[in-house]
Amino acid sequence: MDDKVFQLLEKMYSEMLRMKEDIYSKIHQLEEKMKQGFEEGRHDRVRLEQVLTDKIDILTDGVTQNSEKINRIEDKVNSIETMIKDKSIVVSKDYYIQLLKKAE
Repeated sequence: MDDKVFQLLEKMYSEMLRMKEDIYSKIHQLEEKMKQGFEEGRHDRVRLEQVLTDKIDILTDGVTQNSEKINRIEDKVNSIETMIKDKSIVVSKDYYIQLLKKAE
């Protein structure tokens, strides 16, 4: 009887060792997949940051261009106002609109 118990214990021990190795193998595979996923996520984040940086630069350029255009328009309007004030000319709204169209 003792021999059978001993054989059973040996068999159980060998199966537990095999299960332990399988578990460690699976844990190692999961670790590798996680590392790979983190690396891919880092690359995706870098790509996303680059895309966002490019878009922000484009938007900033657009705002700068719009500001410059507004400044040029303000300068033209101020110039026309100065011309009208210097000549002490009183004009109707229609003529003023025509004068603005010619200034463009």
